[in-house]
Amino acid sequence: LENKLDTIQTSGITFPATVHDSSNANTLDDYEEGTWTPVVTVGGTGVSETATDCGYTKVGQLCHVYGRVSFIKASETGAVNIAGLPFNLASSGGSVAVPFGCAAGTVTSTANMFANIDTGTDVLHLAQQAGDLTHASFAATANIHLSFTYYVA
Repeated sequence: LENKLDTIQTSGITFPATVHDSSNANTLDDYEEGTWTPVVTVGGTGVSETATDCGYTKVGQLCHVYGRVSFIKASETGAVNIAGLPFNLASSGGSVAVPFGCAAGTVTSTANMFANIDTGTDVLHLAQQAGDLTHASFAATANIHLSFTYYVA
């Protein structure tokens, strides 16, 4: 036992690359850190984006996502979506709303903004009280800051 404690103190707890589900609900058997690559679309058309420090930490069924996504809209029109979350939303919860922020001068809308993730998908649908956030809601260059936690499948 002393040798195992010494190992934990010097190298931390290591989880296997493949999850080994435990039948005990109180056993932590899944932990993962990584990066994710956002894919921005406006009206279903891909636009040029830059992702900065987009990462995640997954503990069990919870995934915390963070990062900054900048995109330039040209002539595209329609709803703004960000795909590529590291995991799909769990199918048992319905869609969820998550907060996000924007850099000064990015948004032309004054309504409260949020994003929806639909059940079983990895796509953020940017929205406001009146419906989708569209191309008209953003300046030519948009900077979106994300930091939220959601349940994964």
